[in-house]
Amino acid sequence: MPYRVFDTENREWVHPDKILISCGENKLLTCGNSVFGWQKLKELPEDRYLFHKSLGLVDKNDFPLYEGDICTVDMEEGHEDGDKIIVEIAYVEERASYFMFDWKHSKYYSFGEGISEIIEVIGNACEYKSDWNNEDDEA
Repeated sequence: MPYRVFDTENREWVHPDKILISCGENKLLTCGNSVFGWQKLKELPEDRYLFHKSLGLVDKNDFPLYEGDICTVDMEEGHEDGDKIIVEIAYVEERASYFMFDWKHSKYYSFGEGISEIIEVIGNACEYKSDWNNEDDEA
């Protein structure tokens, strides 16, 4: 399954060829310098790197969807929250599924048939402040 990794310290995406995933322990590893033709593996600190899995779906521009993506979703005309909403894609472990969270309206949506025709990636949560969708809320 495709994935991508964000370096929170350098605030950038890490080249996928430099990151390996330990299947058994679910840890991120990187290749070090070559020793006699072998690569040294180094475990990466969990608090520095964010691992995002692909959903195996694409948006209306054929751009792949990953967890952490911020997207617009075209809603049905006359929808109570407007014709277009902004959502963040996240995995919910308790449900073993991905959902679209509309933080502004305190709602979530599951992925259904035809989602690729109405969703569009506009960014990723890593690239925005944590309060990206609550800018008009009062503390």
